[in-house]
Amino acid sequence: MNQIDIRDLLKTDDLRSAPTVTSLLDSTIIDKIAIYALTPGPPLSPPRAYVSPNLTLFLSLTNLRGTPYSLNGEAPGSIEETTFFFGDRIRFETVGPAKTVPLASNAHTLDFTKPGTAGGWDVLQTAAMATGAFPIFLAPRILERKLSEYTPPMWESVTSAVTGTPPPISPSFLEPSIGESAK
Repeated sequence: MNQIDIRDLLKTDDLRSAPTVTSLLDSTIIDKIAIYALTPGPPLSPPRAYVSPNLTLFLSLTNLRGTPYSLNGEAPGSIEETTFFFGDRIRFETVGPAKTVPLASNAHTLDFTKPGTAGGWDVLQTAAMATGAFPIFLAPRILERKLSEYTPPMWESVTSAVTGTPPPISPSFLEPSIGESAK
């Protein structure tokens, strides 16, 4: 983190490209650091022998909107039977030349053999920036998410803890766009 300084956050470079103010601090330096730190350079070096070929990475995210879950399946979306879960995370899994899809269906692919978007690095960059998103002060980051990432929920009920099965609850998004992208 030797590339960031308060002086960079106090600049106004973000106002040149955006017609409206999205945050009090200029977050363009954060974009530059994410690109620098999370862009594999050519040639891509093979992973080290001690790194699992299925390395899983979880990043905690800020989710101010929350994920709604209906506690009573008979009236999804009703405020009386709904809870909001604000803990959010995104899962990545590395893949190599031998396989092309992650083992977990809700994981995003990180392919060490492909740079850029093809390898999933752009999603990792955005997710890394989203881990530090701070309302009003730093720019929000929008991530395209899969509904399967929220099913089953990331919390455990008493019944599911006793039986060892995840709660059979799916999110009850009121608008399709909320389930497709989350801040």
